[in-house]
Amino acid sequence: REAIQVLLRAGANPNLAFNEEAGTLPVVAVAAVEQLPAEARVAAIADLVHAGANVNASTPPGDSALHALVQAGATSKAVAALVALGALPDGPQ
Repeated sequence: REAIQVLLRAGANPNLAFNEEAGTLPVVAVAAVEQLPAEARVAAIADLVHAGANVNASTPPGDSALHALVQAGATSKAVAALVALGALPDGPQ
């Protein structure tokens, strides 16, 4: 989370895909980091969202941060926190 905050303070674009081919967006990538507790992932995503990231952004196959979080076995509390940030359970319409 600290690294994300440093990058955002330095002017990083929170919506920039850092893997153009796969379209991996920061919110999706952070959600998928299984080594971090789900609550830490949600806190980092909140930082990105507050900096202007689209919490419902998805990769070309359609994976969103919410999908990645659930697939990584997140707790219902973490999922609810992401929904509270604006994540749509059915994905963007």
